[in-house]
Amino acid sequence: MARLGGAFAQGERDRSQLLEVLGPPPTDDPMKALLYAQNVLVLTMKDIAEDPSIEPERRWKLLADLAAKVGMTHSRAVVQQQINTVKKRLGQSTSESVSTTKSLTGVERPKTARTKRASDSAR
Repeated sequence: MARLGGAFAQGERDRSQLLEVLGPPPTDDPMKALLYAQNVLVLTMKDIAEDPSIEPERRWKLLADLAAKVGMTHSRAVVQQQINTVKKRLGQSTSESVSTTKSLTGVERPKTARTKRASDSAR
Protein backbone atom coordinates (compact mmCIF):
# COMPACT_ATOMS: atom_id res chain seq x y z
CA MET A 1 0.00 0.00 0.00
CA ALA A 2 2.80 2.38 0.90
CA ARG A 3 4.51 1.76 -2.41
CA LEU A 4 1.29 2.29 -4.35
CA GLY A 5 0.73 5.53 -2.48
CA GLY A 6 4.11 6.83 -3.58
CA ALA A 7 5.70 6.84 -0.13
CA PHE A 8 9.01 5.67 -1.57
CA ALA A 9 8.98 8.00 -4.57
CA GLN A 10 10.31 10.96 -2.58
CA GLY A 11 13.55 9.17 -1.73
CA GLU A 12 14.00 7.65 -5.19
CA ARG A 13 17.18 8.85 -6.84
CA ASP A 14 17.10 9.98 -10.42
CA ARG A 15 18.18 6.90 -12.41
CA SER A 16 19.44 8.99 -15.32
CA GLN A 17 21.96 10.54 -12.94
CA LEU A 18 23.09 7.05 -11.90
CA LEU A 19 23.54 6.01 -15.53
CA GLU A 20 25.42 9.22 -16.23
CA VAL A 21 27.87 8.46 -13.42
CA LEU A 22 28.34 4.82 -14.44
CA GLY A 23 28.19 5.17 -18.19
CA PRO A 24 26.91 2.38 -20.44
CA PRO A 25 27.42 -1.18 -19.24
CA PRO A 26 30.37 -2.91 -20.90
CA THR A 27 29.41 -5.79 -23.15
CA ASP A 28 32.82 -6.71 -24.55
CA ASP A 29 34.57 -7.95 -21.39
CA PRO A 30 33.02 -10.00 -18.55
CA MET A 31 35.62 -8.62 -16.14
CA LYS A 32 34.59 -5.05 -16.86
CA ALA A 33 30.93 -6.07 -16.54
CA LEU A 34 31.63 -7.49 -13.09
CA LEU A 35 33.29 -4.25 -12.00
CA TYR A 36 30.34 -2.32 -13.42
CA ALA A 37 27.93 -4.48 -11.41
CA GLN A 38 29.96 -3.82 -8.27
CA ASN A 39 29.73 -0.08 -8.88
CA VAL A 40 25.97 -0.35 -9.30
CA LEU A 41 25.70 -2.26 -6.02
CA VAL A 42 27.82 0.28 -4.14
CA LEU A 43 25.84 3.25 -5.48
CA THR A 44 22.59 1.46 -4.63
CA MET A 45 23.88 0.91 -1.11
CA LYS A 46 24.52 4.64 -0.87
CA ASP A 47 20.95 5.35 -2.00
CA ILE A 48 19.55 2.95 0.60
CA ALA A 49 21.69 4.40 3.37
CA GLU A 50 20.53 7.94 2.58
CA ASP A 51 16.83 7.17 2.03
CA PRO A 52 14.83 8.37 5.06
CA SER A 53 11.66 6.56 3.96
CA ILE A 54 13.12 3.10 4.63
CA GLU A 55 12.70 1.78 8.15
CA PRO A 56 16.04 1.29 9.95
CA GLU A 57 15.64 -2.47 10.35
CA ARG A 58 14.79 -2.91 6.67
CA ARG A 59 17.63 -0.55 5.69
CA TRP A 60 20.22 -2.67 7.56
CA LYS A 61 18.85 -5.85 6.00
CA LEU A 62 19.08 -4.40 2.49
CA LEU A 63 22.57 -3.01 3.11
CA ALA A 64 23.77 -6.33 4.51
CA ASP A 65 22.41 -8.21 1.49
CA LEU A 66 24.07 -5.85 -0.98
CA ALA A 67 27.34 -5.76 0.96
CA ALA A 68 27.43 -9.57 0.85
CA LYS A 69 26.98 -9.47 -2.93
CA VAL A 70 29.79 -6.95 -3.30
CA GLY A 71 31.97 -9.15 -1.11
CA MET A 72 31.18 -12.24 -3.17
CA THR A 73 32.26 -10.57 -6.40
CA HIS A 74 35.10 -8.45 -5.01
CA SER A 75 37.84 -11.04 -4.59
CA ARG A 76 37.16 -12.60 -7.98
CA ALA A 77 37.27 -9.24 -9.71
CA VAL A 78 40.45 -8.13 -7.95
CA VAL A 79 42.25 -11.43 -8.53
CA GLN A 80 41.27 -11.47 -12.20
CA GLN A 81 42.48 -7.91 -12.66
CA GLN A 82 45.81 -8.77 -11.02
CA ILE A 83 46.15 -11.87 -13.20
CA ASN A 84 45.57 -9.78 -16.30
CA THR A 85 48.20 -7.27 -15.15
CA VAL A 86 50.73 -10.04 -14.49
CA LYS A 87 49.99 -11.62 -17.88
CA LYS A 88 50.65 -8.30 -19.62
CA ARG A 89 53.89 -7.76 -17.71
CA LEU A 90 55.07 -11.32 -18.33
CA GLY A 91 54.21 -11.03 -21.99
CA GLN A 92 56.42 -7.97 -22.28
CA SER A 93 59.25 -9.30 -20.11
CA THR A 94 59.40 -12.76 -21.71
CA SER A 95 59.75 -11.29 -25.18
CA GLU A 96 62.56 -9.06 -23.87
CA SER A 97 64.28 -11.77 -21.81
CA VAL A 98 64.27 -14.46 -24.50
CA SER A 99 66.96 -12.62 -26.42
CA THR A 100 69.09 -11.97 -23.30
CA THR A 101 69.12 -15.46 -21.77
CA LYS A 102 72.41 -17.35 -21.75
CA SER A 103 72.84 -21.08 -21.96
CA LEU A 104 74.52 -22.69 -18.95
CA THR A 105 75.51 -25.85 -20.83
CA GLY A 106 79.17 -26.57 -20.27
CA VAL A 107 79.45 -24.50 -17.10
CA GLU A 108 81.52 -26.34 -14.50
CA ARG A 109 79.64 -27.32 -11.35
CA PRO A 110 81.29 -25.87 -8.20
CA LYS A 111 83.23 -28.30 -6.00
CA THR A 112 81.29 -27.04 -2.97
CA ALA A 113 77.93 -28.20 -4.37
CA ARG A 114 75.98 -30.25 -1.83
CA THR A 115 74.66 -33.04 -4.03
CA LYS A 116 76.41 -34.96 -6.74
CA ARG A 117 74.88 -35.57 -10.10
CA ALA A 118 75.28 -38.76 -12.10
CA SER A 119 77.17 -36.71 -14.67
CA ASP A 120 79.62 -35.54 -11.95
CA SER A 121 80.70 -39.09 -11.09
CA ALA A 122 81.42 -39.83 -14.73
CA ARG A 123 84.15 -37.18 -14.75
